[in-house]
Amino acid sequence: MHAFASDTTTSTAPADRVSDLTAEQQTWLKNIRRLAGRARVEPQLDMHRACLQIGAKPCDTDGVCVQSLLRTLSQAIGRRAIFHATDAQQISFDEAWLLRLWERMAADDTDSVGFLLSSRVALPYRRPLIFLLKGTAAAALAA
Repeated sequence: MHAFASDTTTSTAPADRVSDLTAEQQTWLKNIRRLAGRARVEPQLDMHRACLQIGAKPCDTDGVCVQSLLRTLSQAIGRRAIFHATDAQQISFDEAWLLRLWERMAADDTDSVGFLLSSRVALPYRRPLIFLLKGTAAAALAA
């Protein structure tokens, strides 16, 4: 329990259940979970190499950035990321963290993005992760 009362309509606290998310967030989560299931069976990639291979190509046309992000995320956060099944009602910490990161990037909230990255991602992986995140924001919703 928090010591301060807050207005839940403007709260930025992460949701614990899918039903607490907006329709757009639920769509994003469902798509990311589906893509994470596919990425789980593919070999892991080196994040820097993945970014070099993508280069200047547009990412959201064939989902290259989304797949690259999901296949390299464990390297950035230092452990395997947890994504639940598409129909699960709980939200993992990793799912909530990514959702918050994408939202703050879309809002051009550089302070929050910096905090979210520095709290979990080692310095050498921050720029490549931002590159992949920028390429995946639209693709995650459209997938």
